[in-house]
Amino acid sequence: MLSIYGGAKGLGLDKFQLGNSVQNSNSGKQTIHNRYPNETQSGKEFEYNVSDGKLQIRDGINEVDFVVDMDGNLHIGRGHSYLANGMDVQAAGTLKVNNNGQIRKITNASGHYAPTVSQGQNYPSILNDVGLSTKNAWLILGDYHLTSIILKN
Repeated sequence: MLSIYGGAKGLGLDKFQLGNSVQNSNSGKQTIHNRYPNETQSGKEFEYNVSDGKLQIRDGINEVDFVVDMDGNLHIGRGHSYLANGMDVQAAGTLKVNNNGQIRKITNASGHYAPTVSQGQNYPSILNDVGLSTKNAWLILGDYHLTSIILKN
């Protein structure tokens, strides 16, 4: 299932969904567990600045992985588990930012954390809490069903 929220009037005002119906959830502190806590992930954290709700990422990078840790700190870069040091998070996904620093797209795409659609619906509130404006951003949530493969000799 893929759910898409947002549009010209901004998050929470217009809702377009493909698949099953999804109920809006109340914002609040949530815990998303790392599915592979003992696996070391390579990655990189980027320097950024938040000002007036806008996100400016070094070198003009505009598509990044992000996590908000359990202490409410935003980490931007590549590799969700790397950014969170393997720990639990409130949010994990991707962001797309335009040249003016406005958030244009938010997803819950993360293999290590596999956030649910319900958890992803809290992302706008969580990102607002770290100082980012999500007005006019698209919230694109996937319902990921990931499996583990066990190889036997």
